[in-house]
Amino acid sequence: MSKEETKDLLKALKPFSKQTIDLVMWLREFAWKTCKDANEIIYDNYNAVAFGWSVTGKLSHNICSIAVFRTNENIHFGFLYGNTLNDPDKILIGKGKQYRYLLVKV
Repeated sequence: MSKEETKDLLKALKPFSKQTIDLVMWLREFAWKTCKDANEIIYDNYNAVAFGWSVTGKLSHNICSIAVFRTNENIHFGFLYGNTLNDPDKILIGKGKQYRYLLVKV
């Protein structure tokens, strides 16, 4: 999906508050500026609306992602291979093998 194509994303975000949608769209703009040559992939699962940027179009090659959770509207700005990022101040959250994220609050 290109940066200008927002119809499907806005449809998926419709159940969320305006504040949450505005913040998600701001994060999306930031991600597009950072990942200019990537493709945006939207995936809607049972507990979150998520979308990420991949240079290959494969989910397993995501550079970064945004997930908005249905139960509490928490937003994760995440990195699939966050365990490889230099994080001296330990601001990234996550104890799994590779995924790390920032919790973004409205």
